Amino acid sequence: PGGGGHGPSQAGEKRAAVVLDAMNRRVRQRSGAEVDYIAAVDAEDFQPVDTLAGRVLLAVAVQFGQSRLIDNIVVETEGPAVREIP
Repeated sequence: PGGGGHGPSQAGEKRAAVVLDAMNRRVRQRSGAEVDYIAAVDAEDFQPVDTLAGRVLLAVAVQFGQSRLIDNIVVETEGPAVREIP
């Protein structure tokens, strides 16, 4: 999450597996990055989702050497667009 890239969600992709795969590939491009998890879950009940619809929490945990980065972002779909919820 974060970074404001031009990934699949900005192109209107709503299939969670496609978006998560793109996030995974992007993170793994960084030297020394070991992905613990990348997930898309319902922002209310934290259950995994198959499609980015409504409010969705995108969460990631990545190990960089001895440091572990944990981050998340809540996004909401609006027509074909996916936008961050501040």
